Amino acid sequence: MNSQIIHFTPVDNRRLSHLCGSLDENLKQIETALDITIVRRNEQFRVSGSAKNLQQGISLLEHFYAMAEEPLQRDDLQLSIIEHTQNTPPAYIEENTTPLRTKRPAKPAILKLFKTMILLLGLAQPVRVKLIWP
Repeated sequence: MNSQIIHFTPVDNRRLSHLCGSLDENLKQIETALDITIVRRNEQFRVSGSAKNLQQGISLLEHFYAMAEEPLQRDDLQLSIIEHTQNTPPAYIEENTTPLRTKRPAKPAILKLFKTMILLLGLAQPVRVKLIWP
């Protein structure tokens, strides 16, 4: 089992409290996800675990410290852990490239609005829709 100590400078107690979470909840989530041990004393963190997990844990701690101007949200924390452990690119919504068409020439504005609504709702998968006009 490898071990490494990292220091965060400049020392900012507010960022450190946001990074750790209440009762070190954020650190426990990182420990559980990566099967590592994190021991904190002031701005000093000792991370122990296998070599691969150790580097991922240090990378995550540095990433979260940079984000910790505001309290870290649980969803952001979990998404970042998944992205770092699976080496996936950050999540994003991609626009459906299949054009929406209508037989009536007066309806393209409605289709454009509908396409925008699909993007806002986060439906990144192709959607087949049948519009019925009165």
